[in-house]
Amino acid sequence: MNAAQTLDRCARIEETVAKIYRRMAEAVRGGDELRSLWLEMAAEEEEHLRQIRLAQRLLREDTAAAPQISEGTLEQLASRANSILRGVQRAGVSADDALRVSVKLEQDFLDIHGGRALDFADENARRLFANLARADQEHIARLQRFCRARSNTLRADAPHRDQA
Repeated sequence: MNAAQTLDRCARIEETVAKIYRRMAEAVRGGDELRSLWLEMAAEEEEHLRQIRLAQRLLREDTAAAPQISEGTLEQLASRANSILRGVQRAGVSADDALRVSVKLEQDFLDIHGGRALDFADENARRLFANLARADQEHIARLQRFCRARSNTLRADAPHRDQA
């Protein structure tokens, strides 16, 4: 797989993840704050898609090294993302499960964007993937903060033993 094909696969995965987050925002009962978080992340994934498509249009094969990530790894991530999308479209998913899935997806993206996808000779392309990696880190941090806050809220709402 050449650099353009790798970028195309990355873009399609970003598009699928944006759909996952939009569907989670619609289907998962977790409150307005969680719904807003997923809608924001969906919009950011769509922006990542636009950025990758722009990089793809500007890419000259002589300015990009061969992909540093296997086609199999990208296919696994794409397959997993498509499976998650089908799952959230078909059945109810708990907020906790949806949050866990979201964190894992973002960690997988960080692994790819964080330097393994392509080693571009072009500074602008390197900057793009560095920015995508930073966005992945921020998504992970936001999701983890939400998980901690949710966990604290659930513990606070649980009846105490002496009250039960």
